[in-house]
Amino acid sequence: MEMTGCFNNADGKLTVPGDILTSMLTTAQKLALLDEQIDIIQRKAEWLKLHRFLLV
Repeated sequence: MEMTGCFNNADGKLTVPGDILTSMLTTAQKLALLDEQIDIIQRKAEWLKLHRFLLV
């Protein structure tokens, strides 16, 4: 499983592919994004185990 996606602005009128946006982020912003991704994985850990997803 790979966590990828697009980023949308607040009103949903602008969508930017994740790889483009992350190249424009500061180190602090990248760390905040990583923290958010880790939080999602932790909250979904039981579901991921149950369905035998491997995260790399």
